[in-house]
Amino acid sequence: MIKAFLSHSWAQKQFVDDVANYLGHDMVVVDRFVFESGRKIEDEISASLDFTSVFVLLVSNEALDSNWCKYELNNIRDYIDEGKCIFCAFLIDKNVSVSDPRIKKWVRSYLTNYYDNAHTLARVIKRQIKELVWSDYPHLLIKEKVYVGRDDDFKNVVGKIYGNMDSNIRGVVVSGLPHIGRKRFLQEVINTKLGNEFHPSYDPFDVSMSDNDSLDIFIKQLNELVALYSNEELNDLMRDVKNYKGIAVNLLNRTIDLHERVRISDDSCIVNSNGYYEDWFLDVIQDPGLTNVISIFVSSTCAVNPVAQRENKKIVHVQLDTLTNQDMKVLFNKYSKAREISCSESKTSELLKNLSGYPGQVFMLVDDIHDYGMAEAEQQLPVIRSFYDPDINKLIDKVCCDDKSMQLFVLLSKFPSIKYDHLKELFNDPDFDSLLSKMQRYSVYESFGSNRQHIRMSHALSDYVSRYDLKLDKRLQDAVKEYVENIITTADISGLDWTDEIVRGKALLSDKRFKVEAIDTLLPSVVLQSIIGQYRDGEYEGVVDLAKKILYDSNRNDYESMQRSVRYWLCLSYCKLGENYRTALEEEVSNFTGYTKYFLLGYFERKQEHYPQAQRFFELAMDSSSGKGKHTSKAAHELVITKMKQGLYGDALEQSEINYNADPRNIYHIDAYFRCYIRSVNPDKSVLRRLISEMSSSYNSGKDV
Repeated sequence: MIKAFLSHSWAQKQFVDDVANYLGHDMVVVDRFVFESGRKIEDEISASLDFTSVFVLLVSNEALDSNWCKYELNNIRDYIDEGKCIFCAFLIDKNVSVSDPRIKKWVRSYLTNYYDNAHTLARVIKRQIKELVWSDYPHLLIKEKVYVGRDDDFKNVVGKIYGNMDSNIRGVVVSGLPHIGRKRFLQEVINTKLGNEFHPSYDPFDVSMSDNDSLDIFIKQLNELVALYSNEELNDLMRDVKNYKGIAVNLLNRTIDLHERVRISDDSCIVNSNGYYEDWFLDVIQDPGLTNVISIFVSSTCAVNPVAQRENKKIVHVQLDTLTNQDMKVLFNKYSKAREISCSESKTSELLKNLSGYPGQVFMLVDDIHDYGMAEAEQQLPVIRSFYDPDINKLIDKVCCDDKSMQLFVLLSKFPSIKYDHLKELFNDPDFDSLLSKMQRYSVYESFGSNRQHIRMSHALSDYVSRYDLKLDKRLQDAVKEYVENIITTADISGLDWTDEIVRGKALLSDKRFKVEAIDTLLPSVVLQSIIGQYRDGEYEGVVDLAKKILYDSNRNDYESMQRSVRYWLCLSYCKLGENYRTALEEEVSNFTGYTKYFLLGYFERKQEHYPQAQRFFELAMDSSSGKGKHTSKAAHELVITKMKQGLYGDALEQSEINYNADPRNIYHIDAYFRCYIRSVNPDKSVLRRLISEMSSSYNSGKDV
């Protein structure tokens, strides 16, 4: 196994421990972790150097005076000269200069930058290790780094960057279907299209943002990566929302100083569902204090609309499509060659016609041919294609094939983000890693953070769990309760990472022991997620109290998009609470226009059983310019309900069928379509049986067959 030997002084013990933790202890040799007590240290060093692939000298004042560091350096020299080991040296002490006479002349040529950030140093070392892995396993290099096609897309990006040099481009946004290769495209832009600053083995900082996140979560994640502020210092600064933009700019400038770039996985947080950039993102991008470098690269689930593209000259946008047949063939041939697989051109064409243009499908197919043979790989073609099926219900069928995997699936949904170690401890099952690995293959979640230790479930999937009320068993309910309680009662709040801060904040806001007056101390995204959680738990009065506190009684000055979301959930709670809240609802609804305004008014009337009025508002919502398209599904369903409540099943039938066909596993659509269809003239019994069967197979815990 490829390992890195970290030669250092004990005076830098904590710094080196942090580097080792980021790299993973299986990848490093650090004396106190691997040397056995009772053996001579010289023997332990010699034994470790025998299987060292990368020797890392961490230069500090104490290390230069250390006899053990000198011994290690002298003994590794032969390995280096014989090409058996890669040598790296890094200054980690600002009081030591490259010209220090204690530094050997041959070592000085390796010393460039000073590193005071353990995570950044670990990333540099990991790139050295990665290059060795690629040399030993060339197919991994092909899989990770070889890029095929997209020539027109690259020309589009580069043309926009250099064609708008007066605009000082600060960010690149790439949109497209899931699995289409957005993040990989951005990495190729960073590594090969913007000069030669970055090595081919470079991976950017990864940040993950979901639709209920905002600038506060971006700040927390980025600070974890660059460690510009201590947790306590950052929390103090973030008590005032006015500081947020300045903090974000400082953090981004720090990443540039560290020769890093930021890649963001964006699920409707930066580019919203209407195709516009959120105001907080534009504030940061346009800030004059931000270093004039392209520093932010966004992989977005939503495309940027033409108006937003024209209005924001500092951001370049490109939308990706699936690969062409020719590009798929080139990728297949390159990866097949790396895996030493021979395949005729006709056979290649026959195989690829079963795929749908996603690069990942090619890798899976070739790996199956290599591991199991051609016959078995051909049998797996429908499965490989289905890996990229956007149907959530089909995905759950594949991933949650037993109760244990379903429980892990639901557990993942309970946290906006969670550390791998915490999730493993909570689930407490020997099959945890194999179940989680399967979910990763199906892109149920993504890993991100300093060492990819954070896990975040796809928002569409976590929302599905919530809407269909999927439950944890009692063992896991108790485990989650204990985990949350431990976070609430912890004495050292500054020691919590940002994912635990979210858990703590949401728990405190729903805990009667917490004083709501302290709301100003919590992250805005935490408060919003707590509001959504309380609404889904039926605590509508709690939502009203909390939302009004944010909007009118606190010292908060959150971004307009965050206030809009809070106001939306406040209106939904008024709808649930009834007629006594009509005036309050009408006052809040006046802050909305178009689809959202009409939908909320219709929902209020429907909950008060004023069905003709509700129908009129839902029809207005459906017809409004802002409501046309895929975002009208809620109003479409509500329109069917209001017609059914009036006994207008015939009028509701057509819309109920449209709703059902758009989402045939949604039990509410199944139920509405069944109720309308069974009342139609001569209903087809086979259709009715199919609907009953689909309802029976639903995962919804509240189904009633």
